[in-house]
Amino acid sequence: MSTAAARATNLRLTGTSLLVARSVFAILSLAAVILFSMGVPRYYERVIQTLGVETLAALTELGISPAFYAIYRTSLVVLLAIGFSVAGIIIFRYKSDEWLALLVAFTLIGQGVNAFAPLRLVEEIPAFRIPVDFFVSLVLMGLPLSCYLFPDGKIQKRWMLYVAGFWFIWLMVSTFWVSFPVNLFSRTRAENLTYQFALLAVLATGVYAQVYRYTHTDSLTKRQQLKWVVFGLAVGILLGVGTQIFHIFFDAAVSSESARLIEDLLTLTVSVVAQFTVPVAVVFSILRYRLYDIELVINRSLVYGLLTIFLAAVFGGILIGLQSLFRTITGSENPPTLGIVVATVAVFSLFNPTLSISRDFVNKRIFGIEFDFNEVKRQNAKIEKAARLPIQAVASLGSYTGLELIARGGMGEIYKARHPTLNRTLAIKVLSEYLKEDPDFNKRFAREAEMMARLKHPNIINIYDYSEQDGLPYIVMEYMTGETLSSILKARGRLSLEESLPLLQDLALALDYAHAQGIVHRDIKASNVMVEPTTDSKDGHIRRAVLMDFGIAKILQAQTVVTREGDVMGTFDYIAPEQIQETAAVDGRADIYALGVMVYLMLTGELPFKQNSLSALIFAHLNQPPPDACLAVPNLSEEICAALQRAMAKKPEERFVTASEFVVALSVGHPKLNGERRAGN
Repeated sequence: MSTAAARATNLRLTGTSLLVARSVFAILSLAAVILFSMGVPRYYERVIQTLGVETLAALTELGISPAFYAIYRTSLVVLLAIGFSVAGIIIFRYKSDEWLALLVAFTLIGQGVNAFAPLRLVEEIPAFRIPVDFFVSLVLMGLPLSCYLFPDGKIQKRWMLYVAGFWFIWLMVSTFWVSFPVNLFSRTRAENLTYQFALLAVLATGVYAQVYRYTHTDSLTKRQQLKWVVFGLAVGILLGVGTQIFHIFFDAAVSSESARLIEDLLTLTVSVVAQFTVPVAVVFSILRYRLYDIELVINRSLVYGLLTIFLAAVFGGILIGLQSLFRTITGSENPPTLGIVVATVAVFSLFNPTLSISRDFVNKRIFGIEFDFNEVKRQNAKIEKAARLPIQAVASLGSYTGLELIARGGMGEIYKARHPTLNRTLAIKVLSEYLKEDPDFNKRFAREAEMMARLKHPNIINIYDYSEQDGLPYIVMEYMTGETLSSILKARGRLSLEESLPLLQDLALALDYAHAQGIVHRDIKASNVMVEPTTDSKDGHIRRAVLMDFGIAKILQAQTVVTREGDVMGTFDYIAPEQIQETAAVDGRADIYALGVMVYLMLTGELPFKQNSLSALIFAHLNQPPPDACLAVPNLSEEICAALQRAMAKKPEERFVTASEFVVALSVGHPKLNGERRAGN
């Protein structure tokens, strides 16, 4: 039995136990709805009753009625409770046959009761004291238990059992022994603080349990599940604490009750919105929905978190500084309007540069992404613009005349020409006029000529000359009939393994030769493979594939690299993880990864990683396991799908050593070839 199957069996309920568990869940959820409904009006009344004279005056000054203020505060907590409850219902809808999912779902639904039901309810209706406190005890017990047990239902450390047991006893004693000296449900201020600290301590052990489990598991799926949970808790806690700190500083700096009231509502709103991350993250984790998107979510959260912290500090610093300056000069309080206006203008002016700095810091220092997203966008924008500009036909280049335009791309144009003395048809690749002044594109163009000149192989396009005319560089190279592999795939959708293998064998020979010469292509893709039909093909299959475009190739010589730091130019649909994070360590196995992506495209008709944005695509290559091609094309053999996944392994050392080894593994999975091989043996 597989690990995943064993885990599912461990958590799954059947028969009578399933019926009982669902019934208990339904009863407790109904009780939660009833108690929650009874607690809402009492919360509203409590807000009204606790409004002080200064707050009422501030509300009047702002034109806000006490009723609206109370409704707004109540609505925020109601919305949060509804958010938790919806998450619990979604989990129940899809995972009601797993006892751990039922525990988590009940704990989420019960948070509404925990927020509202105890408030004044037991004081006004004494008969409700024990039922309410007992229900809240169950909810509070579910918080650490969910953290200790998730995601496989097993306790990792014995001390967690002791903490859970101690917490349960304390909750039960507090429920049934009203005069207990340290009653968690006492409404006195001192004992309420005890409750808050005790709950935080228990939750801290739960967070530790999740972190410990994350660092001690080899399962990629479990690691991603745990990341979602820890992320949700971290965002909820950090933003909650952050808003409280901002609230304290703001109150200390501003004496206007109206400004304090507005700030209080804003920080409360932010705190509530932040807590929504907890149920959302838990749902994603339990349902295993888009698990690997957590990396992108964390990245963006860190970027905007740093942005928010910095801008909030700027806003608060300017506001406090102006207030202090005015107080020092005039000896009186300054109306906060001027300070708020100045601080707001400063924040807006700093937003874009701060966002760029935050993004670069998080990408490079935390995620190890070595390239600059802004630079990539700049280069892509230039290529797109160059591709849209009108073509300025070239009549002659050097001694080559009678040029005929045959193709155009973002980097430039390709012309068909005749050699002036050898009477041979040639192809001339010319850098776009729009890009010739850009040093990066010039360097790439020159590098392509240099790499191709080093390589002499029947499956690598030949170069004859490299020169420039009026500052416009061009490469003279072998002219080929046929079409690119990308054009073939666009027309046909996908190829069979029988059609693909001859092409892949050619490409494998070309790559192994280049790697033996110390050159890594770094831009293997379908559009860089020219397919040329042969006249001696008896079965009608295309026989010759030629590798092109070494513009961003890398030279490996005596452990040194001829490349600039952070140079990861390439096609991101095919890019290997190490090209993103460790550009200095890139070797031939990066080409194996890209070849695996291309073979997946050839056999299935679609790319293995399909994302809506460049950032999402980058994180998919870094963290998302390669998909199983057998799910996309069921008639592929398990050997072929396993070979594809090995070629696209995240760690270079787990891939094939050579391209030929990869192609051999694919041919083993070919039924006809495999049968012939066995017959021969």
